[in-house]
Amino acid sequence: MEAVHKTAKSGFTQGNEYDQARPSYTDALVQEVLSAIKETEEHSKDFIFKVDILELGAGTGKFTQKILPLFEKNCRYLATEPSEGFLAKLKENCPNIESQIGSAEQISLPDNSVKNVVCAQCFHWFATDVSLKEIHRVLIPGGKLIMIWNHKDWSVPWVEKIEDILNEYYKGVPRALNYDWKTVVENFKGFAFNDHKILPGVHFQGPSDAIIAHYSSLSVIASLDPTSKAAVLDKIRSIIQEADLAFDNINIPMKSEMYCCHKE
Repeated sequence: MEAVHKTAKSGFTQGNEYDQARPSYTDALVQEVLSAIKETEEHSKDFIFKVDILELGAGTGKFTQKILPLFEKNCRYLATEPSEGFLAKLKENCPNIESQIGSAEQISLPDNSVKNVVCAQCFHWFATDVSLKEIHRVLIPGGKLIMIWNHKDWSVPWVEKIEDILNEYYKGVPRALNYDWKTVVENFKGFAFNDHKILPGVHFQGPSDAIIAHYSSLSVIASLDPTSKAAVLDKIRSIIQEADLAFDNINIPMKSEMYCCHKE
């Protein structure tokens, strides 16, 4: 099995486009992650560890940039990302942290050497027993696996219509919203869920071109050939036009979700 899913591999290559088109994270969600991280301190006193926070699938650093200012300077933060295009943008956005090519299936750290593993908008891509075994290996006992996502509010009619189009392309492709990843974690002996929160999402809005660019950045669309990609984006553009939205200021309603589990 490939370390990186073929759709992610082909769809997540252009770091600049992704960075511009994707939303960030709310302060409230970041604070929830920070609180979960701080809870790990009581479990870490008896261990010699190398990394306070290991961020897997760090992308272009959307989450990394939000949480880094909240840590003390001596915090040991390692961000890994399998896409070279994304890693280049990550290094540009976050020049003062250690970052490197890496996947969840092969983590280049010793056993029991990491306090917390954070996965922002990505865990569904590598939710396998192989990855969980590797994450479990590097975490200290009681260490946290923290997973967060931004989700669109599909109850809004025009957003739901776009979702219906996207569903055709997501067949057989890992996706956070089907929660298959959660079943994998629940069936894995070694982790136990201890927290779950749903919060109001980031304020994500812009002109119609920016909204189209956002949908264009989705892996299943970005990986299409140019003709197919243009056809899908035309359908999405038509839905936005029919919804009679203010073209210069379209809001995509969002919510945030966090799951946290600890190593047993």
